Amino acid sequence: SWSTVELTTTPFEGRRRTVTLSIVDWEDEGELQLVVRSLPSGLPLAGAAVDVDAGLRGGLSTSDPFVTGPGGRVRVPHREGVTYTLSAAGHAALLVTPPVDLDGDSMVVELRRNARVHGQIAHFEPTGGGMVTLVRATATQGGGGQLRVIDSGGSSASDLRSARAVVGASSQWEIAGITVPARSEALERIDVVLTELGQSRTLARGLTIRPGDDIEIVDPWAQGERLEVRVQYGSGRTAGRGVQLELMSERPEFKGQSVVQASAHLDAEGRAIFASVPTGTWTWGVRCTDRGGAQLAGRPLTGRRALGRLLHDGMGEVQLVILSLIH
Repeated sequence: SWSTVELTTTPFEGRRRTVTLSIVDWEDEGELQLVVRSLPSGLPLAGAAVDVDAGLRGGLSTSDPFVTGPGGRVRVPHREGVTYTLSAAGHAALLVTPPVDLDGDSMVVELRRNARVHGQIAHFEPTGGGMVTLVRATATQGGGGQLRVIDSGGSSASDLRSARAVVGASSQWEIAGITVPARSEALERIDVVLTELGQSRTLARGLTIRPGDDIEIVDPWAQGERLEVRVQYGSGRTAGRGVQLELMSERPEFKGQSVVQASAHLDAEGRAIFASVPTGTWTWGVRCTDRGGAQLAGRPLTGRRALGRLLHDGMGEVQLVILSLIH
C-alpha cells in the first residue's frame, strides 16, 4: 500500500517549503526468502549482503543491506519487478531479478567464489619492476599466435586491472579476485606472461581457471641457463635498436603453430640477454618495430621479419645472421 504525506520545512533563508512524499509499506508488498550458496562448494554462505532496489516501479530502495545468517538464509521485501544485488567477500557480485512465476516464497541464489593465481619469479631484478598479466592465446590465420589481454572481471575496461599484478620486492606475485563470467564454466586457454626490463616471458600456458580455483605457478624459467644473442645482417652490419628478438615454441592446440614465449629488444650492439632460458632448440624470430627506427641501406624496416632456429646449449653466446627480411 502507498501513503502520501506533506512535510513543511523552513530553510535557512526563512522561506517555508512544502514537500510531498510517497511512502510504500514493504510489509504489505510481501517477503521473499533468499537462500544463498557458495560455488563451487554449494555450502550455505553466511554474511552475504543483499541490497534491495525497487527498480522502475516507483518504490523506494532500502538504505541498509540485508545480511544472510549462518544457514545462508535471509528474508527480504519482495514485489514484482524488484531486483537484488548480492555480494560477499571473495565472491563475484550478482544482480538477481526473481521470475514473475516464482514457485513459492523462497529462491536459491548461488554466488561464484573468485579464483586466485599466484607464484614467485626466478632471477627477478626488483629495480627493473615487473608485471604479470593473464592473457588468452589465440591462433592467427597467417601463422604464429598472438596474445590478447583478457577481461577477467567483466565487460568494462576498468576490470582489466584485476587481470594484472605487480611483482613485489620478494619476487612474489598474486592475481586475486578473478571472476569467471556467469555464462561460462571456466576461463580457458589462459597464459600467464611476465614483463620486466623490456623483456617478456611466458610463465604458464593453457590454464583452465574455474570458480574458486587457487593456482600456484612455478616459474618454468628457473631451471634455465643464461642466453646471450647477438644479431647481425648478412652484410655484417649489426642489427641494433628497433629490432625485437622473439623466442618461440610450438603450441599443439594451434596445430603446430609457434607462439612467442620470450622477447626482448636488441640494444645498440645488436644484443639481447636473457637471464634464464631452458636449454634446447628454439625457433627464433626478429621483428622490426618503429621503436628506434630500424633501417637498412637508408630504408625503414618497420614491419619486416625473419625466422630461424637456434640451439641453446647453455654455453654462452649465440650469433644469429639475418640473410633476408620479409613483410
